[in-house]
Formats: sequence, C-alpha cells, structure tokens
Amino acid sequence: MALLDGLKSAVKGFRPVSEFTRLGADYGYSWWVILLFAFPSYATNLFYDPQRLGGTVAQWIPVALITYAATVVLFVFFKFIKFVYAKASGIIFIMGSYLIIGWVRGLVAYFIALDQGLGTQSDIYFRLVSPPIFTFVSMTVCAAVVTTVSLQQEALSELAKERTMLKGAISNFRTMHERLQSDLLLKVTGIINPVIEDLRAKLNQAGDPGQMGEALSTLQVTVDDVVRPLSHQIATSDLDPVLDTTGPIKISRTGLLPDRINVSLAPAWGVVLGIGAAATPFAAKFDPFQAAMSVFLVGFSSYVTLKVIEGIIGDRKYRPVTVALLFALAYGIAGFVAPLFWTRTPWQFTPTLHLNFAGLSLIIGIVMFVVHLANSYRQQSIADLQSVNADMALLTSQLRQQVWLDHRRVAQVLHGSVQGALYAAAIRLSRETSPTTETIASVQKDISDALAEVSRAKSENFVFEEVLNSIIDLWQDSINFDVSLDTNAVHKLNANADAAECMLEVLREAVNNSVKHGGATNVKVQIAPKSRGLLSLIVTNDGKPVDPDKTKGYGSSVLDELTHEWTLANTHDGVRLSALVVG
Repeated sequence: MALLDGLKSAVKGFRPVSEFTRLGADYGYSWWVILLFAFPSYATNLFYDPQRLGGTVAQWIPVALITYAATVVLFVFFKFIKFVYAKASGIIFIMGSYLIIGWVRGLVAYFIALDQGLGTQSDIYFRLVSPPIFTFVSMTVCAAVVTTVSLQQEALSELAKERTMLKGAISNFRTMHERLQSDLLLKVTGIINPVIEDLRAKLNQAGDPGQMGEALSTLQVTVDDVVRPLSHQIATSDLDPVLDTTGPIKISRTGLLPDRINVSLAPAWGVVLGIGAAATPFAAKFDPFQAAMSVFLVGFSSYVTLKVIEGIIGDRKYRPVTVALLFALAYGIAGFVAPLFWTRTPWQFTPTLHLNFAGLSLIIGIVMFVVHLANSYRQQSIADLQSVNADMALLTSQLRQQVWLDHRRVAQVLHGSVQGALYAAAIRLSRETSPTTETIASVQKDISDALAEVSRAKSENFVFEEVLNSIIDLWQDSINFDVSLDTNAVHKLNANADAAECMLEVLREAVNNSVKHGGATNVKVQIAPKSRGLLSLIVTNDGKPVDPDKTKGYGSSVLDELTHEWTLANTHDGVRLSALVVG
C-alpha cells in the first residue's frame, strides 16, 4: 500500500509535464523558444566542446555560429510545416522535430569541426547520440518556460480586462438602473397618457345631457383594455438586464510579482531535465550501459533528496525572492549530494562530472523557479479572475432584483391605485344623472393622483420580522412554522428594503408551493448571512416530493429574477428550497 501511495505521489510530480503536453503545442514554435535556446546552444559549442576536444573559444566560434544558424533554419522549417500543412499536429510532432533538430545540429557541428581541424572521425558517435538528447531537453525546457509565461500573460490580460469591466459596471450601475426605471415609466406613460387624455375629454363632456354613458363606457374600456392588461404584462414580462461595462477606465494590471507563493520543487520534472542534460557528458565518457545506469541512479538519488528537502520546507508560503533562493539551494544541494550515494561503486562520478552535475542542477533549479513563479502568478490571476466574475454575477443579480422590483411596484400601482381610482370614478359618476363640474374635477383629481403614484412607486420602510410574522399568521391554522433568524441577517434586511422585499417574496413563493403542490403541514425557515454580501434562505417542508421533470412555471421565473441562485431538492424528510439573495 505504501509503495502504491509512493507511485501515486511520483505521478503527481509529473503534472507539469502533462500540462506542457496539453498546452505546449500552442507555444512550442514560439520565436521565444529559439531565442532562449541560443544560450545553451552557444554554451555547448564554445565552452563544453573546447574542453572535450581541445582548441580555443575563438576557434570554435564558426562552429557555434553555423550550428545555431542550422538550428534556426530547421526550427523555421518545422514551424512552417505545422502552421501551414499540419495545423492539427500536437506535442508528438513538436518533440519529434526537436529530436531531428538535435540530430542535424550534431552532424553540422561534426562536419564543421572536422573542416576547421577541431574534431576527430571517432566523434561521430557522440554527435549522433548527445546533441539530440541535449537539444530535446533544452528546447523542451525553453518551450515549458515560454508556455507558462505566455499563459501567465494571457491570464493577466484577461484579469485586467474583467477588472476594467467590473469597475465600469459598478460605475454605471446606478445610471443604468435609473435608465431602466425611466424606460419602464416611459413605456407606461406612453400607453396610458393618450387613453387618459381621451378619458378626460369624455369626462369634461359628462356634464352635458346624454354624454354620461359615453364617459362611463370609456372608463370601463380604459380599465379592461388598457390598465389591467398593462399591469399583467409588466408583472409577468421576462427580464434579462445586461450590465453596462463600458467606460473611460483604463485597463490596469496588478503588481509584477505575487506577494507570497508556496514552494513546490516539482522534483520529478526537475530530475527528468537533469537526467536528459547529464546524458550528454556521460555518453562521451562511458559505455552506453554504464552511462545509463549512472544517470538513472544519480537521478533517483536527486529525486529522493529533493523530496526530503521539500518535506522540510513544508507547505508554507514565502516571498518570491525567498522561494528563488530555496529553489537554487535545493537543486544545488541535490546535485551535489546525489552522486555521493554512489561513491566507490562502478557508477561513481569523476570530480569534474560531479561539479558539472551540481552546477547543472543549480541552473535547472533556477529554470524551475521561473516556471513555478509564472505558474503561481497564473494560478493567482485565475483565482482573482474567478473572484471578479463572481462579483460581476452578484452585481447582475442585484440589478435583476432591482428591475424586477421596479416592474412589480409599477404593476401593483396600476393594478391597485390606478384601477381602483378608475373604478371609484365610474361608481361616483354612475350615481349622478348630471354630475356637477366640482364632481368631475374631483374624479379627475383622484385619477391624476393615482397616476402620479406610478412614478413614485418604491418600497416602503418596514420591519422585516413584522412582515414575516404576518406571513406566518396567515398560515397559522394549517402550517406549523419553525423559524431560525440570524441577528446579522435581520439587521441587513431591515437596512435594505429591496433585499428584504426580495427575501419575503421568495419566502412567500416557497410557503405557497409547499402547501399548494406538496400539502405540507410543517415548514422550517432558516435565514443567515453568507460571504460576499449574500443572504441565505433555506425553506424545508414535509410535503410530497417534487417531480424533477416538471416544467418550470411562473414561480420558478420569479425565483430566477429575485435570487442570485437557487435549488429545489427532495430530501429524506421532505423538500428543501435553498436560495441566495443579494443583501
């Protein structure tokens, strides 16, 4: 079991490799890859080859220049093939091309060195084995760095864009809400005013003999054909307001580095890179079997050493500069300590190889830090982006609630005050065969006052618990209530009439449905604050289970408009509605 857990842990260590496999195909032929590869390319030809074959650095400059030039030509060739003729090709094509580039590099360096009198015929074996491995590992590292940094930049750009949109939405929220209110009132007045003007004309003529019937008929038509249908249309209209995210705000980014990051040494990936790079000098010094065994055993020791260091460091977060030092020290120590385990064995390192491997491990540690830093910044940017998107969703929910309340209030005024004033006017006029001028003026004033309420429609201040108790009292003869109210939630609801009205409307809908559709006799209500300014409402009843395939009705559309999110689920003891309302 312990062995299985160890293997799973090792596999997890290769996740960066799988991520590169999935995403690296998009960046494997970036110009930055070949530009970064110039450093290891020139280093091998100008420093390693003179030590191995002799000659001065100046003598090896033509070899280094022509070898890198051949690398660039092949890189451009494969880049052209991929993006023109093989667009669907993935990471296998790219890694295969890296190996071919390395093989050609070896042959070019071999023949140019012979031409310059620097190489030997026997060096062909080394050139056919070492350069492909070295090129593959080096270009893979470069591509991994470019991939991670590119993804980081894309995440930063997306985050900056979303932040700008959120700032624009916050800035424009009040103006947009007022515009939507104005549009609603313009729609209502545009329909009502011409009809009311005609009604007023008829009322002015009502004092004339024989004109009363026409005035009463116009009143009835106004109610039946205009006011009542309009109030129903406004109350039931589908609402899908879209935030206005435009504005003069400039796109801005956060700081250059994250404040703190964790230390994940990725020992599996680092060891793979170390083994690949170490294979080059080993291929020249030992026979294939001994070289393979030495590289494998030292790689295993490096992995164990890095895992021990990672365990000592712990899963804590540090400043980026500290993490850089920890990466360099960890890989440097692993590179120096790992060969010591195999001293006095057939696979021991020479002092020169030992120091070279330690230096190589240190360089790999620095590269791994760059990759880790960019990836950490990308992950932080993604988390920030998710947070910004959540804020945008909350703002959208708040606007949707506001717009729904505006429509409902106007519909209530039309259905109540305006319709009532018109009915009252009809009754008053019908009682008089010849109404006086004062009566007609009084009727018109009542209608005008009712119409004025449309533009003043808003929530009245009320105590949330009092309204909640009135709902409970309404059902007290048929339902047993168990109510749990958080003090902070009640305080927020009393301070925000709009949120309280939404919460009460959702509660009414839940209680009505529990009785109407479920036949419930016990209802439990829980209201509590949640994070990000949300309020949670949970209504549980002991009624019949809901049918998950049932078509959503008007009640569901009300919940869609009034809540940030909601779910209705059957439980072992009944049905539970869970809803979040923007407080």
